[in-house]
Amino acid sequence: MLERIVTAHGRVLIAAQSSDIADIVALEQRPDMSEYIYHWPTEQHRRNLADPNMRYLVLRRPEAGLEGFVILGDLLSPNKWVALERIALVHHGLGLGQDVLRAVIDAVFDSAGAHRLQLDVFVDNTRARRAYEVVGFREEGVLRDAVWRDDRYVSLVIMAMLAGDRAAVKA
Repeated sequence: MLERIVTAHGRVLIAAQSSDIADIVALEQRPDMSEYIYHWPTEQHRRNLADPNMRYLVLRRPEAGLEGFVILGDLLSPNKWVALERIALVHHGLGLGQDVLRAVIDAVFDSAGAHRLQLDVFVDNTRARRAYEVVGFREEGVLRDAVWRDDRYVSLVIMAMLAGDRAAVKA
């Protein structure tokens, strides 16, 4: 399940291997990324990669290396919901994010049989929030002062898409 996802533009996300962890950690820690995504230590990524409840997918090109990754969680939820734990892309503003998001959404609902796909995003990450809204996610609430970042608490916005929402967006 979710071993290979092909986007509308022919990009291919494949199941990550342990050899991908160093590149994933490096992308998470890039200054332009680190403000908006969680940083997990290498060992936590290794544990997560082996966890059947999680799926790591990487986007690579032979000539360019790692272009991005997606981490999905709660794949074994009895409630049939999946968490979009993380999405990170090397390049922004080229439409790659929407292409990858739409393909992941299709795979989660069609292949994994999910009823719900949910995520949290920092309240001040307006670019990501807009991208999620464009592909059909809805804001459901705010976790006030949920994360300690940059010597202060920052709130998270909870966003989700239900199978029925996704069908309406596709129509």
